[in-house]
Amino acid sequence: MASETEKHVQRYLKGIDYPASKDELVSTAKSNEAPHDFIKQLVDLPIIEYSDPERVRTSLDGLRPPRPASELVADDLKERIMEAIRAEWGKTRPSGGVGTVDSEDVYERLIAEGVDVPQGSMERILEKLRDEGQISGAPYHAPASIPIHGAWSIIEPGWERL
Repeated sequence: MASETEKHVQRYLKGIDYPASKDELVSTAKSNEAPHDFIKQLVDLPIIEYSDPERVRTSLDGLRPPRPASELVADDLKERIMEAIRAEWGKTRPSGGVGTVDSEDVYERLIAEGVDVPQGSMERILEKLRDEGQISGAPYHAPASIPIHGAWSIIEPGWERL
C-alpha cells in the first residue's frame, strides 16, 4: 500500500519532468493545488535537484513531519485563512468587481486541506484581518456558527486586486 507521501508525490507532482529542481517541484505542486503542508515540505527539502519521484519521496520521508495545524502559531493560521479567502474571492469576482465569500466556505476549504482550525480562532483572525484592512465585511446573523467559523460575509477590498 502506498504511503501518504507517495500518494502526494504521485498526485501533486504529476506532469513534472525529471530531473527537476526544488523550485519546479514547488511550482508544480502549487499548480496542482497541493495542500499547504505538502508545499512547505517541498520548500524545506535539502537537495536542489531531484532525479526521479522516488528520490523526492525518500527526501520527504526524511524530513520531520509537519506540525499539526493546532500547533501552528497564530500568524501561520492567519496566512492559511488569508490564502483560502483569496482563492475563494477569485471564484466569485465578477469582471471589474470585487469578490465575496462566506467564512463558512473558507472554513470548509481549510478542513478539506486537512487544517485543524481551533474553535473561535477564525472569528479572532477575521476581526484582526478587518482591523488591518486586508478584508472588509462583517459577521452575519448566525450565532451558532460564530465559534466554528466566525459567521462572516467577507468582501474583498477594491485595492486587494491591484
